[in-house]
Formats: sequence, structure tokens, C-alpha cells
Amino acid sequence: MAYYEQCSGECNNGSYFWASDMCIVKAIDETVITEAINTMIIEDYFDKVFSLVHS
Repeated sequence: MAYYEQCSGECNNGSYFWASDMCIVKAIDETVITEAINTMIIEDYFDKVFSLVHS
């Protein structure tokens, strides 16, 4: 996450990291989580990070 913060600015400047069906945020904080989700929606990859689980 430090790489994204310092080098590329991706993932809202390193405030989160994601892979398929997983998202790790830099802090368990409502603001950080909200910003991460908003960034995923705006950049159109929310559905790549999270998938619907069928029961």
C-alpha cells in the first residue's frame, strides 16, 4: 500500500489494496472505507473487487 501512496497514486493514494473478492483498507475508519468504496464505484471496478455470493 505504501507503493501506491508514494509512487503511483492508485487506490486513492494507497488507502486500500484490492484483489478479486477482497479489499484491505489502510484503517478501519468510516471515512477511509467510504472513500475506498466511492473510488471503486467512480473508477468502475467495484464489481471486480466484490462479487455476489449466491446461497
